[in-house]
Amino acid sequence: MNIMKLFFFLFFWCHFIGATAPKVAIIVVVDQLGQQTLQNLKPYFTGGFKMLFDNAIIFNQAIWPSGMPATATNHAGLATGTTAKNHGIVDNSWFDHKNNEVKAVEDFSPETAVFAKQGFFDYGVSSYNLMVDTLADQIMLQSSELKKNKVFCLSHKDRAAALCAGKLGKALWFDEKSMQFTSSKAYFKVLPDWLQQFNAQHPIDQKTYWHLFFDKNNKAYALAKNNVYNHSRKPALYQTEVEQQEYLKTPHAQNLLFELAKNCFAYEYDPSDNLFVLFISVSTPDKTGHYFTAQSLEYSDLLYYLDSQLQDFMQTIHTKVDPQEVLWLLTADHASMPLVEDLQKQGYSAARRIDKHKLQEKLNEALEKKFGLKNLISYVDTPDFYVNHAVFDCLEQKKQGAIIKTIKHELRMVPGIKKVWTGAELQKRYYGENQFESYFQNQYFPGRSGDLIIQVFPYTMVGKNMKGTSHKTPYHYDTHVPLMLYQQGSLEKKQINHKVWMQQITPTLAQILGVPAPSAATFKLLTDII
Repeated sequence: MNIMKLFFFLFFWCHFIGATAPKVAIIVVVDQLGQQTLQNLKPYFTGGFKMLFDNAIIFNQAIWPSGMPATATNHAGLATGTTAKNHGIVDNSWFDHKNNEVKAVEDFSPETAVFAKQGFFDYGVSSYNLMVDTLADQIMLQSSELKKNKVFCLSHKDRAAALCAGKLGKALWFDEKSMQFTSSKAYFKVLPDWLQQFNAQHPIDQKTYWHLFFDKNNKAYALAKNNVYNHSRKPALYQTEVEQQEYLKTPHAQNLLFELAKNCFAYEYDPSDNLFVLFISVSTPDKTGHYFTAQSLEYSDLLYYLDSQLQDFMQTIHTKVDPQEVLWLLTADHASMPLVEDLQKQGYSAARRIDKHKLQEKLNEALEKKFGLKNLISYVDTPDFYVNHAVFDCLEQKKQGAIIKTIKHELRMVPGIKKVWTGAELQKRYYGENQFESYFQNQYFPGRSGDLIIQVFPYTMVGKNMKGTSHKTPYHYDTHVPLMLYQQGSLEKKQINHKVWMQQITPTLAQILGVPAPSAATFKLLTDII
């Protein structure tokens, strides 16, 4: 076995010695894009998606091993090559033992203040809560005056940009308060002149009109479900005047991000650079998908626009850099669950919604009745249940055990809930890497994860809204995402059909780019791409 591993390593290494080393690497992460959704729409792509389908190395079974795949958790996974049990980003936010909500990248240090239109906001953004280094950090640690490296991370969301950037990359994101792109002092002493100029030249209008990419009767929309049962939160957005607060759900927001990426490249890239890496996290499909689902006409239309926008961006880069020196990677941070009501209509009666607020209320009523203590469950955010430690920690150990036993009993009685663990129980159990239960172990980090963790059955949605959809389970509809890797003349035209873990791409990218993998990367290389 060791001889075989050595053989594959040497074969892999020799392959890259013979290949053209990329000077530019561009990683496009689509927020909330499932592999099946992309495959369903494949016949209608004519731009960037089609180019990648025709030319890239395509991993048809790329899986995020996450119990609850979240934007922050999986962007951190892509950045570090490991899971939340090591990198610490268990969710977009979590609760500490004082019942304070901790947002993944929020930082109140004055050294991380976010730039406003005038001065700074009263909060900061950084990767402080990320417990390990990133690929961006390793790239920058290898930078020198003789071999200068640069890493920029752009997104509609601060958490996506900041977690990919780590401590040493540069993060830029869209701020919904000022309606412009910004950053924090963690990344820049002052905002770059080109960014300030970009913001001034791209004001967000009060209203935006969304024209469909194709004619509404085009067969490209044949699979779209138009807000069945009106379970979306808003009426249709397309072919209407879209209010400013809905801007980030439109194709215009996608286009603005790619225009920012073009400007970033134009002003920051220098042909003398050793390596220029650009992360682009496109959040629009996530914001639209939660409201309308990935099966909606709006969502499909966003992808058709993205197909065209991606092609335009790729052509722009290829006019500035030899295509054989540009590495492209396209993937997603998670997928999403189909609409519960659609599943029920199609005959899958086990699909259900569980209102987390009502569930929390029911649990607290049972605990108060049995133990005389109010509001012992302080917060619920699937799969995590947090107890009120201000009360719980003052109780005798025997009573604490009885309370936990009661909570577990009550949760197991709820239709749709399959398993319940305490954090200690979850850490002690053994599950193989292909078991869904192991995904929850991957995402458990003491002090941040819930005191109790649940696993639901497939197509069970626990949430605060009884509308729309989400991505809160370990099942394939939430975790199976596209993964395409392309470099003309080096990495192209191959189909990989067995399962790979998404965190494998991180050490693989490091190998291709000639830098050390992040120090806590725990996944092996994707040797299949040879």
